[in-house]
Amino acid sequence: MSTSKTSAITNLWFGNVHFYKNPLDGTTDNLCIYLCHTNLAKRVCIVPMDEIDENKYYIKISGMNKVAYPLDAFEIKEELIGKQLSLKGKRITISYEEYLNISESVISKLCNKIFNTYHQLGSIRRMNIQNVDYSITEDYYKYITWFEHKTNIQFHKSIKRNPGLIKWGLYYVEIGENVGSELHKLRPAIIFRKNISNKNPSDSSYIVIPITSKSRASRYYFNVPITVNGDVNYAKLNDIRRISVKRVVRPLYDKNGKTIVLNAAEKQSIKNNLKLYLFGENE
Repeated sequence: MSTSKTSAITNLWFGNVHFYKNPLDGTTDNLCIYLCHTNLAKRVCIVPMDEIDENKYYIKISGMNKVAYPLDAFEIKEELIGKQLSLKGKRITISYEEYLNISESVISKLCNKIFNTYHQLGSIRRMNIQNVDYSITEDYYKYITWFEHKTNIQFHKSIKRNPGLIKWGLYYVEIGENVGSELHKLRPAIIFRKNISNKNPSDSSYIVIPITSKSRASRYYFNVPITVNGDVNYAKLNDIRRISVKRVVRPLYDKNGKTIVLNAAEKQSIKNNLKLYLFGENE
């Protein structure tokens, strides 16, 4: 087995075995398994590999004399990842089953970390018992249950053929749990543009504009009024986004049981105001 100097790698792939530069001592003959990218730009999660230590939990990797230590996984700058390990001219990638076993251990550890963080937060809240804030518990609960729901949507909802969604039609979509004032949860949205994959319908997506019935939305020009079953709603142009076809739940029906579709005046108003919102008055 030969070592390699580190260099920035642009084509990291799940389960590849790489050398990496230890940020603590600068050594470059360390081996790791690339697990995934993180929420932070140019940082990745790696699983270190080393000789067998019977006092620690490890996972054997076929064809190698070193083992993986998933409970020691950590995040590192992408630039510290070196070249992929090669043995007898063949680049080394662990099997998918080995990757799954490792990832389950890493995610389990991460879940325990989330629980411990919340437990510590609870201690802080008890020390400041006069500062009543019930919403923190609700936020944690919503994010955790949303992740479970999102997982079910992603893996248990298979799209065999593209649904006949109508452009400018209104549909309920699962937006999810977001941050601060961002829209979230199940809510109606306008199908603004379709990105259809005929080869794999599950890869199809849509550009949607969420709508709200809250009257305070009228304060802003980019919230365009539309009529929904006789009531004034507002298309929130500042919340336009792309969503997977799997997030679409069902149409929003009118009183006759038909999918609600915007009229010509509403479509034009959205186009005009969207242009104004994106490019400004003087563009």
